[in-house]
Amino acid sequence: MRLVLVLLTTLFSFGIREISAQELNCKVQVILNANTSSINKSVFTNLEKSISEFMNLRKWTDENYAAHQRINCFLTINITDASKENAFTAEFTIQSERPVFNATYSSPILRHKDPTIPFEYIENQPIDYADNNYISNLSATLAFYAYYIIAMENETFGFKAGQALLDKCNNLCNLVPPNLSVAGSPVRGWQASQAMDISGQQSKVGMVLAMLSGSNDKFRNAVYKYHIDGIDVLESDAKKAMDNLELSIKDIYEIPSKHYIHKHFILTKSDEIANIFAKESVTRKKKIAEMVTGIDPTLGVKMNQGLGL
Repeated sequence: MRLVLVLLTTLFSFGIREISAQELNCKVQVILNANTSSINKSVFTNLEKSISEFMNLRKWTDENYAAHQRINCFLTINITDASKENAFTAEFTIQSERPVFNATYSSPILRHKDPTIPFEYIENQPIDYADNNYISNLSATLAFYAYYIIAMENETFGFKAGQALLDKCNNLCNLVPPNLSVAGSPVRGWQASQAMDISGQQSKVGMVLAMLSGSNDKFRNAVYKYHIDGIDVLESDAKKAMDNLELSIKDIYEIPSKHYIHKHFILTKSDEIANIFAKESVTRKKKIAEMVTGIDPTLGVKMNQGLGL
């Protein structure tokens, strides 16, 4: 019965998906920070347009999304090297958010940076992609993050609801050839062997393998509960919502070995958590600050300031 109520609440609060539409409303920005005078700036304008069309006009799943249900996300591509013909290196910043039930604000889901991505782009040529065939590092990277954005959005509405899309992300990782390079620059972040060290945890393969690991079922459940039983309930029952939010944070805090995905989640939510608990008792605020910094020690000063401790 409880599952039925949750599903009905979700359907009525966000609308039944009945109109065929793309999943993403992705705002793309290409920024040139490399020193170059030999390339016409129109290349980067057209790159921005091509990536925007790739993300927004492609149908990524079999589900039908109404226009107002499209996932708001942001992709910033900071070009750091444009010294080779038709070949570039860039830092990708990926952000996404999802609406909160009965509220006028959105909750952040992703705030992730993927540095040093080499790719090739020829002006006015389409960005080609196929689910089961590696074509280029640019299209593979864009497709990975399209799937990952939708997967993480789905994870906030149901336990393991992003599984099929995370599997697609993993399939993409498996398709990329090992020892790949683009115009002499090594391509990293796809091979499972690269996910083992601390920096590898932040790679594409590191994130998706962690999400798919059974050892992180508790984390995935906490993500789901944080949203459905927490922020989505704030307007109707603030006390219940904050109790559930605290429990979700506690579940992540109690995970023995902290991975990047745990730290990334709590960092992304840190402002939201501070705002929600800012007017609670000092005892509760200290408890929240202790758990948040236990997950990501770098947040100590920020949480103390945000909670007024």
